[in-house]
Amino acid sequence: MSAISADPMSRTPLLSILVPTFQRAPLLRVMLQALLPQASECGDLVEICIADNASEDDTGAVVAAARAAHPNATVRYLRRERNLGPVRNYVLSATEQATGDFVWALGDDDLLVAGALRRICAALRNHPQIRFFYTNFACANFLHHWPESAHGGYDGPIAQLACPFVEDRPVRYWQDLLDHSSSLGTQVYAHIAPREAWVRFWHQRVIAPDYRSLESTYPHTCMLIDIAWDQPARYLGSPALVQFEGRAGWADGQGSRIALVSLPMLIARLDDRGLGFHTYVRARNYLRETVLAGYRSAISGAGGPDAAGILEASLAMSNRFPDLIDVMLSAIQETGGLVVPEVIDVVRDALVSARDRAR
Repeated sequence: MSAISADPMSRTPLLSILVPTFQRAPLLRVMLQALLPQASECGDLVEICIADNASEDDTGAVVAAARAAHPNATVRYLRRERNLGPVRNYVLSATEQATGDFVWALGDDDLLVAGALRRICAALRNHPQIRFFYTNFACANFLHHWPESAHGGYDGPIAQLACPFVEDRPVRYWQDLLDHSSSLGTQVYAHIAPREAWVRFWHQRVIAPDYRSLESTYPHTCMLIDIAWDQPARYLGSPALVQFEGRAGWADGQGSRIALVSLPMLIARLDDRGLGFHTYVRARNYLRETVLAGYRSAISGAGGPDAAGILEASLAMSNRFPDLIDVMLSAIQETGGLVVPEVIDVVRDALVSARDRAR
């Protein structure tokens, strides 16, 4: 198959694909097997930006071997001198390493399906008036479905599609994409946005420690809320990649903080921005399901060493989300009224405050 050519008058790639990575050479090897043959087909339209967060495994050798096997693919490999943390590595890759008109960030364990990159590039070129794109994706189980190789794209079994609608369609406003299937816009690998938007949003903005602020939990979502709101977008229905559930991820150990603190903060930000009523109701239902699992973990002693502080920060938002107290009570009932000593003071204070407000 012949390569797609970029505009000969411009050397700026159409699309920069970010691949932040750290200590996951075996996963990256398979991911690049799926990605680089497709990048070769797309020629100068695409650059691959691998941001290695000071890995000490075989990441460098994996990248070198992939480059040698696909010399027509443009691969920009950056190995950082020290580990900056996943969020800072990702943001700096988008704002400093990438040079393309658009940015698409993939995990080192996200596998493109065959032909996906050509479709993405065609969509970007065929809709020059659109700046924000959302691509559908498939889900598979890491333990059962992760392949030993994926040359040219993953073609194995999947568990489900993120969204059942597989036809492309225009979207009047970017925020209309926000529902349970898009996890309220938090799936970084589903969004394609202009690099200029990344640069503008993060210019002189301090990046807080990972997962300690809304921006350092959902850096791409916060950027899109700020810049893409009320802008037209396009939904690409044919799944471009497969996301594997059940494998080790960048946010391991942060699940309670994300579920109990970051997600309520995100929904509050969306509400302040003017999320539509029906979408907001669905977002609140999504919030209830997620925090119930988080409270259940914290109350039973499975919330980690910071469970008390995380629970306290979550319940402090009950002024904004009064049903958080009810959700916590539901979690307590599920455990038969048992609350571990580490969080019992936080639970007691929250119930007293709720009682006092009710008087």
